[in-house]
Amino acid sequence: MPNPAVSHRPGLMDLDKVCALPMPVGAVGAVVRTARGLPGDLLRVSWVQAADAPVEAGRVVLAWEPSAAGAHGGREGDVAEGRTPTNRPPHMDVTATLQLAAGPVLLARWPSLGGDWSDVVRPTVSEVMGLHSALSLATLMLERWCP
Repeated sequence: MPNPAVSHRPGLMDLDKVCALPMPVGAVGAVVRTARGLPGDLLRVSWVQAADAPVEAGRVVLAWEPSAAGAHGGREGDVAEGRTPTNRPPHMDVTATLQLAAGPVLLARWPSLGGDWSDVVRPTVSEVMGLHSALSLATLMLERWCP
């Protein structure tokens, strides 16, 4: 049976389908392959394994793990309000890094995000990827026209 998270291109997934699940064993993150900043747009990712070649510069890698508050993000007041860890979506601690030639740079940390958190990280990811592209193009033009 095919995995519903996998898109038509092999290895490419929609982040909203996998973000509430733990990362697979051996994965160190998910590299963002496509990101547009429009609300409702999908972030498409592919898993990065520890043995994979380095991620190319300009790519954003997202990594997540169950929140330190527990797999379901326990908060004060949940029991009083009738919510229990079993009837709430899991919470994840999410980290985004930007891959540069000199190594990865921490972009952001989002603690205890619940359910589908792709809309929370999309603005940061798309802006950073766009800025990196623009700076890369500007650098290339300066090197070519101003030796």
